[in-house]
Amino acid sequence: MTLLEYDLSSNNDLNFNGNSQVQPNDQGEPSKVLSPDKTKLAVISKNNNGELIIYDLNNLTSKTVASNLWPKDVYYNNNYINSEVVWSPDGKQLAFNAGTNGGPQVYVINTDGTNQRQITTDSGTSKVSIDWSPDNKNLVYRTEQIHVFPSGGTGYEGNTAELKIFNLDSSKETQVVPADDQSREALGLNHFYSSRITISWRNNQELISFYSYHFE
Repeated sequence: MTLLEYDLSSNNDLNFNGNSQVQPNDQGEPSKVLSPDKTKLAVISKNNNGELIIYDLNNLTSKTVASNLWPKDVYYNNNYINSEVVWSPDGKQLAFNAGTNGGPQVYVINTDGTNQRQITTDSGTSKVSIDWSPDNKNLVYRTEQIHVFPSGGTGYEGNTAELKIFNLDSSKETQVVPADDQSREALGLNHFYSSRITISWRNNQELISFYSYHFE
């Protein structure tokens, strides 16, 4: 699909210079989010094994800041992309998940494409539902243990999801939600399609959980 900006005052399509072709991921659409000041759009497209593209909405330009984010998956035998990207509240950094579906990790990158770094390292779990703390110092995310079936493929049934916070200053990871059934059920961590849950940071002390079950 082609990304366009629409001008309501002139009723005209505004075309971006450079790369304006975005390929939907396996959720059916590109992962996209506006910057806090509403001047830029970050998109993860399936092009070239997964690209992180930033579109300047004022200048109608685009810049690919990272690529090859989702290499060929050893279980699905294809490029299965289930991406997320989140701006830091100050607009200077982006957090996103990347890697094979058997265990995508959390990465952080400056919006100019410099200083890309991997935040999480345990490859046996999938990292989803990423969000920044309002003070830009912490990231919250859920980890889900991926089970490999004997016949190949992966699944979430009987997962062992946890809710964790990573402090960017100290590089310390902290488990937020106790691994008991009541806490896990409150966050939807026991559900088969728990990847449909999002976690949002309301302020530096509170998190909000959103759960949507679309399968049935």
